Amino acid sequence: MQKGAGKAKGSAFERQIAKELSLWISAGADKDLLWRTALSGGRASTGKSTCGFGDLGIAKESPRVKEFLSVFCVECKNYQEVSITKAFHNEKNPLWAWWEQVHTEAHKAKVRPMLIAKGSRQNTLLILDSVLAFLVLPQKIKAVLYFDSKRSVLIVDYNEFLAAYDWKDVYRNMKGFPV
Repeated sequence: MQKGAGKAKGSAFERQIAKELSLWISAGADKDLLWRTALSGGRASTGKSTCGFGDLGIAKESPRVKEFLSVFCVECKNYQEVSITKAFHNEKNPLWAWWEQVHTEAHKAKVRPMLIAKGSRQNTLLILDSVLAFLVLPQKIKAVLYFDSKRSVLIVDYNEFLAAYDWKDVYRNMKGFPV
């Protein structure tokens, strides 16, 4: 990979996810509610972003985007390889470092972590706290629940999740759910 291409690839992925999540939370009405935060990938040096935490922040004022960011802190990762199987067998797998990063940021913001990770030529994964399994199991979309002594996560296909759930229903189920 050409020097600097990884950062550009990550930025493009964040913009793509921002548009897709904007469309999801607006029921297809607006693709510009969320955007990648200023200095995403470099905010550790400033400690600032448009919403305070995560890779996505408010691009356009809207009740829907405020609802979304009151529930989730989003971290986006586009990497050469994202392997659930390797994560099961390797504590040093980058997937766990990314999860710890978004989990820590979400805890500070008093919201739930949402990790969206994609490997080259692989489906995009959505990783959430396992306590949110009640959202997935009734829909019968494919899901993996992973538990060990340090974490418990729910892993689903990102696109299947967005297709199976309406944001209003997710928000209604999450609103008031303890963090």
